[in-house]
Amino acid sequence: LMWAEKNPTEILYNVRNKKSALQIAPNIIGFQLVMQGIADRIKHNEGNASRIVVDQQSQFNKAQRTLAEYYAAARDLEFVSGPEMPAIDFGGMPTTPIEFSSSASSAGLELVDVHLWIWKRAMEGGDLAPELLSYFKSQCHLSRTDEVSLTGIAERWERHFAQTTSLDDIPDEKIKVGRALQKLEEEQRQKAMKGDS
Repeated sequence: LMWAEKNPTEILYNVRNKKSALQIAPNIIGFQLVMQGIADRIKHNEGNASRIVVDQQSQFNKAQRTLAEYYAAARDLEFVSGPEMPAIDFGGMPTTPIEFSSSASSAGLELVDVHLWIWKRAMEGGDLAPELLSYFKSQCHLSRTDEVSLTGIAERWERHFAQTTSLDDIPDEKIKVGRALQKLEEEQRQKAMKGDS
């Protein structure tokens, strides 16, 4: 963490160079939550998305398309993420190919831009017209996902870890496997930190 604090421009999000990192951060991080939100609605409504229109941004669209295609291919799969960790569920991921459009030619994207502007303005403590403030307040408790912050992550995982097995109840062989995986991860991390990957 001390290294990350001193070298924020060197964080490459598990990619090999800064150009590739631009494809990933920050929009592709949020795009994963968008895809999960679409999947949740599809599961809830037992259907599929008729269209998915994404803002045209040349620096992110290639990665967004790749992610959407990966999620669509993984739709019927469940991935184990580690011992005592929840499975990663891609159920409900849309198979509808995403389309890219400028917000100038899409009323839906313009509405998203306005919505995001209202939220940004409110979160930064800026003045809002009474009608916009009323709209903002009406939406505050309708979120279907956690915020992208350390607090949001802690709250999400706290619920999971409260239900995990006590370390005393885990068989020794599983602990050995876990420690071996931890050692491998640390070796890979150290290698990446030295730039050997």
